[in-house]
Amino acid sequence: MLKDFDNGIFLLQGKKSSNIYFIRGKDGIIIDTGHPHQAKENLNVLKDFGLFPSDVKYIINTHSHPDHVGGNVEFLNYFSNAKIINSIKTQPYLAKKKQYALYEDIEDVADTYPIHIEVKDCECLESGNTKIKFIETPGHTVDSISIEINEEFLFSGDTLYQNIVPQVDYYDDLPESLSLLKATYNKLATKNYKKVFPGHGNPFDNLGKVFAMLKRKTDKFTDNPLLLLVNTICPLLELYFKKFPGKTTDEILPIFNEYLNRPVSANFWPTFKDTDFNDTVEKALFLMKAMNMITINDNGRIFLTGELNEHL
Repeated sequence: MLKDFDNGIFLLQGKKSSNIYFIRGKDGIIIDTGHPHQAKENLNVLKDFGLFPSDVKYIINTHSHPDHVGGNVEFLNYFSNAKIINSIKTQPYLAKKKQYALYEDIEDVADTYPIHIEVKDCECLESGNTKIKFIETPGHTVDSISIEINEEFLFSGDTLYQNIVPQVDYYDDLPESLSLLKATYNKLATKNYKKVFPGHGNPFDNLGKVFAMLKRKTDKFTDNPLLLLVNTICPLLELYFKKFPGKTTDEILPIFNEYLNRPVSANFWPTFKDTDFNDTVEKALFLMKAMNMITINDNGRIFLTGELNEHL
């Protein structure tokens, strides 16, 4: 079922999938298409809502992670006249990820999809009474964009959440990715949006408090890069436990020691070249348990408490 947020904005809320938004207007717009494993299910919800193939002109991807673009091919087969819009930085970023493939054994993979329109920072698109502005918002990924509608509403992908700082881009040194994210937050904080529609979780409007919280947390990450590392590897652990439930801490440590040395070996993480990753992983597991992301049974075996991204 889609939730109606007025102003022609509808939300199909995801957990494993990202949120999927439909904006009704002269030219229908879908923002993100969700996880590849739920593509058919999500598309059927949109069909049941009453969308016909001609009702969508644009499919906009906030960034290239599979839980946001995994339905692109399925959706395009139905909305056959739609044009897929991505950042101009997406294709180089995907080429870099394919070359190094740091975590291909745990990350989900989306089918290859066409990109019909590439957009740059502050590029605009008008559709009837709807003005769409694309804002480059790097930090989570270098190809992240947020979509501004009529200068009132922001669709932020995984860049902006109400309660947490997202994982930063691990295809760069993490402090550099954090620096990009902080610049993004400074740019967005100058706006006066009525509501933000994030890539996971509930829309929110208390932006003053949100940006104050984000500043406190990102400043702590700047002062202590190990906290930033812990924040960044929690989603990787979450992906791992989704694919391989029931592992123990002793089983996890050598595996993630090798995982986390991959970006060090690729010269992406010079900041962490001498880091004790065992200690970092244990801290991340402690945080995930405190956030109710994982549960540990009497035999020390670790399982996800809910779906991927449910804590968001």
